[in-house]
Order: sequence, then structure tokens, then C-alpha cells
Amino acid sequence: MDRIIMHYDMDAFFASVEIREKPWLADKPVIVGTNVVTTCNYVARKYGIHSAMSTAMARRLCKNGVYLRVDKDLYQAESDRIKELVLRITDKVEFIALDEGYIDISEIAKKYTSLEYFAEKFKKGIKRHTGLTCSVGVGFNKLSAKMASEVNKPDGMHVFKDEDEFIDYVRQKDIGIIPGIGKKTAQFLKETGICKVEDGLKIPLQQMRSILGYSKGDMVYEYMRGVDRRAVKNSRKIQSISNETTFNFPVDESDIIEKEIAELFKKTYKRLLGKKLHCKTVTIKIRYENRETITRSKSFDGLEDQFTKLWETLVGLKEHIDFSRKIRLVGVALGNVARKHGEQLSLTNVNSMKRKNKIEKLKNSIRRLEGGN
Repeated sequence: MDRIIMHYDMDAFFASVEIREKPWLADKPVIVGTNVVTTCNYVARKYGIHSAMSTAMARRLCKNGVYLRVDKDLYQAESDRIKELVLRITDKVEFIALDEGYIDISEIAKKYTSLEYFAEKFKKGIKRHTGLTCSVGVGFNKLSAKMASEVNKPDGMHVFKDEDEFIDYVRQKDIGIIPGIGKKTAQFLKETGICKVEDGLKIPLQQMRSILGYSKGDMVYEYMRGVDRRAVKNSRKIQSISNETTFNFPVDESDIIEKEIAELFKKTYKRLLGKKLHCKTVTIKIRYENRETITRSKSFDGLEDQFTKLWETLVGLKEHIDFSRKIRLVGVALGNVARKHGEQLSLTNVNSMKRKNKIEKLKNSIRRLEGGN
């Protein structure tokens, strides 16, 4: 393959983060959302619950479910952590949501024995650092990679090595499997006799254009054949800066843990200043001996880079963590980072600038007059 693209998709992301924080929920149907279901775990999906469904309907389908409010700070902090892990591999990444992204591994893949091996290594790395599972797809473009990641969800992996493999997979599938074909378009196509992808593959390009219009007709015609020329856009700006330590053996000595957290904070803060960035979120991460992982975060209204305020915020977060249990890993993150715009000029500075501008204009006028004599 000339291009090798990998797509990762965290499994039931919000619900999985909540279950990691509260391990006793693992075997229960977990639904995240206030009025509308944002996501739910795979146990809940067995009841027919899905994202975008009203929580009222979900409660009728599953009365014994655990219904949780959306914790934006928690999910954002975890997303930032995952993105930073991905950016350690390459900056040829396009993050398209909190829980998924495309990675151009065309050059990286050459270092590994197989694409399958690299994909599994990636999945295990995400699981080791976050305690969460993801599904991974590898393909010859973004389309094939995205669809490959759907093949063996959850916690699965699939590889499409070329267009022939892709077409063989989709040929007998419902036409709605093709990205860009929504429910209404799928129903419309079925009314014209195009029920499966195989039916669509028999339709000439001009006829597909006449059915769906020029633009959409071209897209569907190409997508059914695995054609996708979109490039992976280079990574957006860094979302967070973090450091963590995994102890060689579980530790419950408070002085050792406190010292390590302080060192991690100093190291992370130094990196923040070194990149001339400010942050809006402080996060502390703890993984216990039984691999239960928790994170605690707090966000500010504006950007901050003051050592004292950030440290005091971290100290406040520590008060909500049980340090009496044996701990295997500690981590600190400064998230939602950005460069701060220039400070607003004071009235004195503004007046001074106005005087300078008037003087400069006067000088220019004199020069023009002298030039005209």
C-alpha cells in the first residue's frame, strides 16, 4: 500500500471512563446523558438503548440501568491524555472527536513485521496507559480504515490491505453501510432497487449521478469501491501536557507518593512554560494495585500559568483521593492548553501611543512639505 491509515475509536468512551472510575458498574447497564443518551456501554445496548435516544425511552427499556450525568471535564481530560499518547507516535494525526482519530502510519508501519502486529501493539498501549479499550482499523485510506475499525467492535481490530479486500467485505452488506448514506438516502436507494452494495456496484457513474445528484453520486460511486482521496490533516495543537510514573511495585507510603506527585507537577509545569503555554484544566491520575484507575480534574474560567494557583488546585484535587490503598501509578496533567493573547493596554499606554502617532504624522507632513520646495 502506498498509504497506510489507521483509525482508532474508543469503545463506548464516556461510559467506559465512568466504569473505570467506578469498577462496580462493570456488569451493569450504564447510560450517560441527561435528557438524551450520549453513550452507553455494551451491556445497555443489549436492551436496545443507543446514543441520541431520549433517556425517558431508555428508562422504559431498561429500568435497572445506571443513569449518569455527563462529566465533560473528566472526559476531556482523558481525551487529552489519549491524544498526547497518540502524538508520541507521530504528528500525522487528525483527531475528529474526543474518542477517535486517523493516524497516517505509512512510514511507521515499515518498522513492524505486520500491520496486524502494529495495530495490536497500539491497542495494548492505550489499554496499559488508560485502562480503556479501543477498536482499530487499518486501511489504504481514511474510508477503509474507518470501516475496518467497525468490523470487530468492541476491542477489536481489522485490516483492509487493498480495494479488492474492501469490496469483498462490503459487497453483500446493506447499502446503508457506506459512509455518507443516511437513513433517508438508503431508503430512497432501496426504492430504486439498490438494496445492497452489490446492487450499487452495477450502476454506472452517470446513472448514479442522475439518482443522487452530481456530488453525492460521485461520492457514493467511489466509496462503494473503496476510493477516498482525503488526506490525514496534520495534528491540531497539543491539548495537554502530562507526566506519569509507574512504580515497580505497589506503594502505600504517603511520603513517597506525595513526593512523586510534586516532582511530576514540577516537570509538567516546566514543560508548560517551556512551550510558552497556559492551561485551563488540572488533572491528577491514580491507578491502584487492582488496576482501578481514577482521575480528578478542575477547570478554570480562563487560562492560567501561575505556579501557586496550579499547585493549590492540584492539592485540592488530592483531597478527593484515597491514598490509604496501594498505588501502582500516579500522573499529573495540565490540559486545554493554549497560548495567551497579549495583555490589554492600559489607558496610559493607549494615550502614549496616540501621542506618538500624532507626532509621527506631523513629521511625515513636514517631510512632504520639504520635499515639495
